[in-house]
Amino acid sequence: MALPPLVQEYFWWMVLAVFLAGTAALWRLKAQRFLIIFLIRTQRGIGLLDRLGSISPAGWKFLADLSVMISFGGLGAAYVATHRKPWPFHLVLGALAAVFLIPLAGLLGSGILFLGVLAATAAAHRIGRRAGHFLLGAGIMFGLVLGVTGAGGITLPAVLMAGITAVVGIPGILISFLFIQAFAIVAQESTTPGISPLLPGLSQAGELGFFFPGLDIFIPLWSGLAAIIILLVSHEFCHGILARVQGIPVRSMGIVTFGIIPIGAFVEPDEKAIEAKRSEEKMRVYTMGSFANLMVAAIATLLLVAVSLQAAALVEPVGVQVVSVQKGFPAEALPPGAIITAVDGTPVLTVEEYTRAAAARRPGDALVLDTGNGTFQLTSVTPPSGPERAYLGFTLQTATELKQGQESQAGMLALLGSLGSTLHIIFFFNLNIAVVNLLPVLPFDGSKMFEELLKSFNIKAQRRKKIANAIIFLVVALLILNALPLGSIAAGALGG
Repeated sequence: MALPPLVQEYFWWMVLAVFLAGTAALWRLKAQRFLIIFLIRTQRGIGLLDRLGSISPAGWKFLADLSVMISFGGLGAAYVATHRKPWPFHLVLGALAAVFLIPLAGLLGSGILFLGVLAATAAAHRIGRRAGHFLLGAGIMFGLVLGVTGAGGITLPAVLMAGITAVVGIPGILISFLFIQAFAIVAQESTTPGISPLLPGLSQAGELGFFFPGLDIFIPLWSGLAAIIILLVSHEFCHGILARVQGIPVRSMGIVTFGIIPIGAFVEPDEKAIEAKRSEEKMRVYTMGSFANLMVAAIATLLLVAVSLQAAALVEPVGVQVVSVQKGFPAEALPPGAIITAVDGTPVLTVEEYTRAAAARRPGDALVLDTGNGTFQLTSVTPPSGPERAYLGFTLQTATELKQGQESQAGMLALLGSLGSTLHIIFFFNLNIAVVNLLPVLPFDGSKMFEELLKSFNIKAQRRKKIANAIIFLVVALLILNALPLGSIAAGALGG
């Protein structure tokens, strides 16, 4: 729902007033404070951590060790092999890889691959060397990631992503992306920031929600709040559960705010008790936050598929709708919400059909788009980032309408649409936080996890420090370079 024009005009002044008033109210509380960053603590919920952890302590430990292998690929498998037999994890991940590889290898091929995993697992278990578990874990993760990212066909990016994840895990993918985008920004091939903060704001239609400066992403208010709450609760609760499973006292739980704006949550275990624990016990506590977010993302995906199938039974495609356009690109000539029905005379009813129809076009080519608002001829340009292709600067979605005879289901369709949108946002937030949280720099959990990984390879403390500092320097430099476009975006917003 769009806000009244008067509210839209003075929106940021109203946000500032609420921010200052709320911050002043928090200032009077006895909460711990660093300038205007507040830590609001409570001991409520700690008993729930104990009850959840007592359901199956062995099960929680199994999930945490599985998370280490998923997070760090072959390195994770080698780490787990230092304190327990990793063959059950190889079998679980091998079975998942076989399932996801069915579209690429077929049912028979996936079955043969899983038999190979069984044989390799038996051999690695018999030999008992960490190098064997590293190679096996890396191979399984390669197949798993390739099956997920290459479902539509094997491409070079999919193979590279699978290879990086296989060896060093999920952080390697993010660091590679940051490196590629940083290069594009420095070479002035892209003006899109590789990282961007989540801020409150208004959509082009005047709807209240959240956006990422420099990115064409808008998140409705209530869907965004629901996703953030689910993200924080699942992440921090799983940290707390594993702390209690490992016998580590939890002093408090709470939220972190910047002024009145919540920016995070925390579970505060006893630091001295953590330091006294074995490496694998600490690692289990550190890893479960990201793993919880990955599981929430997976559950959201399954629910989204179910909702989409239910909605698809009620509707039929009628064209491709322009959801949003990027300022300064050819698509600005299209009316808001225009529905494209043909590209150069070729009928298109879905986004997939549009993609196929425009696939042969290159930057500089003209595309003739038939819409419900008339015919438009747009000259394509080079995309800000990614492979060279004809780019118009819009975001598309398949437009649908109720099938004949299903008119009475309009209310159900609207409900399914809202639910699907919220599930998509939950997936988006949880997947991104799960990946970013594994970066080997403070304040992310990945920094502590990476330290435990290095210790497991018997590297001297002085050399460990040099390796850690080099990686921290690299990641921080990449983050700064990826944030450079935000400066010009902020200057433009203040100047406009």
